[in-house]
Amino acid sequence: MITVGLYGIPDTTVVSGVPSLTHDHGLTIMKNGRVITTIQLERYSGIKHDSGLSSELSRILTGYVPAGEDLRFVSVNSFLGSSIISSDGNFRIEPRATLKVEEIIQPATCRFFPDGLHEREVSGFIMCHEFAHLASVLPFIGSFQPNTLLVHIDGGASDSSSSVWFFDGKEVHWLDHSWNDLKTVVNNFSVNPLVRAILNQSPQDHLAMPGKLMGYSSYGCASEAIRSWLIENNWFLDFHGGESELIEIVNRHMNLSLQHLDPRHAVCMDIAATIQKEFEDRVIEFIRFWAEQTGAEYLCYSGGAALNILTNTKLERQRLFNQIVIPPCTSDCGLSLGAAAWVEYIDYGAVEIASLFLNRFDLPALAKKRLFDIGEIAEFLQNGNVLGLYQGAGEIGPRALGHRSIIARADDIPLRIRVSETIKKREWYRPVAPIVLEEIAREVFVEDVGESNLPKYMLGAYTVRKECEQFFSGVIHADRTVRAQVITSGDSENRLLFELLSVMRERYGTMGLINTSLNEKGRPIVHYPEDAYRISKEIGLDGVIIDDMFQRFN
Repeated sequence: MITVGLYGIPDTTVVSGVPSLTHDHGLTIMKNGRVITTIQLERYSGIKHDSGLSSELSRILTGYVPAGEDLRFVSVNSFLGSSIISSDGNFRIEPRATLKVEEIIQPATCRFFPDGLHEREVSGFIMCHEFAHLASVLPFIGSFQPNTLLVHIDGGASDSSSSVWFFDGKEVHWLDHSWNDLKTVVNNFSVNPLVRAILNQSPQDHLAMPGKLMGYSSYGCASEAIRSWLIENNWFLDFHGGESELIEIVNRHMNLSLQHLDPRHAVCMDIAATIQKEFEDRVIEFIRFWAEQTGAEYLCYSGGAALNILTNTKLERQRLFNQIVIPPCTSDCGLSLGAAAWVEYIDYGAVEIASLFLNRFDLPALAKKRLFDIGEIAEFLQNGNVLGLYQGAGEIGPRALGHRSIIARADDIPLRIRVSETIKKREWYRPVAPIVLEEIAREVFVEDVGESNLPKYMLGAYTVRKECEQFFSGVIHADRTVRAQVITSGDSENRLLFELLSVMRERYGTMGLINTSLNEKGRPIVHYPEDAYRISKEIGLDGVIIDDMFQRFN
């Protein structure tokens, strides 16, 4: 039996020609409890946050789903609907009844005509958006631990922005779902008009705003006075005037004379910091309440809100749980994986633990022998060069974690500026993440990362010891933290980076490397090797590794 998970609900709202509500469509193929491949649509099409699965679905299904085997589809719904119909009409999946969140999943009507004429016998299910987020963790842990609290938080699922479940060791029990509990603090990161004006974002940029606001907030100081003012104005979420009116309101309240909302102004920074703190406080309060209600020992946390790594770190430091698990694909890009994994989990009681490199489609196996020397790469980087790194299958999720990365020394501020602002064309206020070995993380970070799930997927923030700051001067953010990825000796699929970091420390005393995604501005992380080579040259890298080959550009 082959299981195909789908997230492809079409958008119904378009702003200036851009779909504005749904995003990150994708498909996952599983068999016998094992992930065959995920196809994040943006990696397939090259369109960032692609939400046009219906136009590509028949082509993808006929190209990647084997014929001659039993086949079932599991489609994730959203608040916009529950049906997917391919543009050519050859595939459709539709609910038989309204799915309640607490049901998790129900049978659906599904029809598939691979050649447009002859129908293939298939079965189908509709799964609630809320739980698909949570089930996306299963391929990385195998099964839920008994006594686990499961919390989903995002901008909008099927009938909530937050939901809570409990796994007792045998069954998952629904506890709560709501639009009201956390909708305001989540919306502040995606659709807040005041934030949009400060960061000079358009309505179409709502998917980019959360990470920008989180990074920018570290430059300010949260203020109770600003919080009270924001609450009085409902955080400006229902503001419908123009930017000039916003500026007038801010000037009047703050006794200022701003001509525009300048992100370099301290008041704007403090507004951002206050919004970030409110998010942290409310999310932690929410999770604490349910931890106390259930006595849970473990937490599985997912949804777009779990990309807020400052909150994740604060939550972990509360020590409410023995372990917190967040998947690398915690945003909507993991929904198809969660859908397929849940149905396979129901069949087998567990799923095979997978690597995070699940975008495997159309790619050959990684070569077993390198045609370059690690010492040559280490010297290249130590000399201040910036390198593209393309290895095997691509990461699932929004972050590069070693297979689709741009790397450079982490101890040089001008080098960081070149990577982040010149090459990637990112804003000055956004942090750049390092990648480090676990043994180095234990030496240089104040916090113990050894038992944490967060640094494996770049989902936590850590403080560098004062005496070690020189080694990370290019990546220490305004709040004195680094948003690090930590790799171990047992990470077989990041073996190249492990060896490279080991050599760089041994030969040069270099403790870490910048690690940011290999893509050009406005485009998704590269998937194909030919794109990796072309883009590495176009954006101004000094060289690129593509699987077993190293190419200098200078």
